[in-house]
Order: sequence, then C-alpha cells, then structure tokens
Amino acid sequence: MISKLSSLNRTNGISASFWTWVLNHTSDEHPWFLESKSSRDNPKADWYVWADTPPNNWQSCFDGEAWTYAPERDQYYYHYFMKQQPDLNWHNPEVKKAMWDAARFWLDMGVDGYRLDAIGTIYGGPKSHASYWPDEFG
Repeated sequence: MISKLSSLNRTNGISASFWTWVLNHTSDEHPWFLESKSSRDNPKADWYVWADTPPNNWQSCFDGEAWTYAPERDQYYYHYFMKQQPDLNWHNPEVKKAMWDAARFWLDMGVDGYRLDAIGTIYGGPKSHASYWPDEFG
C-alpha cells in the first residue's frame, strides 16, 4: 500500500511523503517489550531501561512516576512519557540496529523521510548523563 501510494504520488508530481516517528519508545504491547519483560535472560532482556528498584524519583511527563513495576521480571521499567510507552535502551547496539533497519525498510517502501518526534529523549533514563552518550553524539 505504501509503495503504491508513493508511486501514485510521484506520478502525479507529489514528491514528499514524511512520517512522524518516535524513536524513544514502543508500546507496552509491542513484541519487543513483551519479550523483554518476560524474563531477565531472553534475547531482548536489555532492549528497554530496567532497574531492580527505581534509581531516582523522576516523574514521567504525563502520568506520575517514571518507573513502573513489571512482576514478570520483578523489576521496574523506565518511561519518560506514559507507562504504556516504555523507553528503549539506546545504549544497546541491537536496539540501534533494529531501529535503523526499520527506518531503512520504510524508506525502501517509498517513504521520503521522517519527522523525528521527541528525539531529545532517546538517551533518557539513569544513564542520561553526557558521559554515557555514544561517540556519534560527541
């Protein structure tokens, strides 16, 4: 559908289709999060920001505490926004690769670009101090 729409747009002289994309988090119903919260020793266990106890008293943007308990792991996950939007762990190279693979997939399908929403929050959580930032952010 996207590639057909993109082709129709180009045929009719429309050359830009941009999607808004939030890189900071997924839904708590996303398969990655469901796998991550299922145990501490699965392949996606470190794809989100987890802690045994909340390491700080941070508040989320929208609904109270930024740390929500997940009994499946007996740990808390961090969410800058709503508790249904757990933050991805951008310190994990596998997360970066998966997100860039998704970006490439949609570009290959004909999307011309993205409007990156909430981009300043992708390295949030307890490791948000500048000394933890990846080299590409200087």
